[in-house]
Amino acid sequence: HEQYRTLELSHSYFRPVSSGSLRFEGVLIHRGSRARHVEVSFHQDDGKLAGKSRLSCLVIPATEASAP
Repeated sequence: HEQYRTLELSHSYFRPVSSGSLRFEGVLIHRGSRARHVEVSFHQDDGKLAGKSRLSCLVIPATEASAP
């Protein structure tokens, strides 16, 4: 199995959320051989954007991950 290491993680909050539920939607922005970039948006019940998160991670292939 592949392993992942976080390269960058950021969150932006646009409005407070104190009740109700959130809907999360993730999109794979880039899938390279050594890195993945993902963006997640989260919306309130009324559909308004509450925030976004971005993640970049390093992919470690199974052959490298199991090496001593």
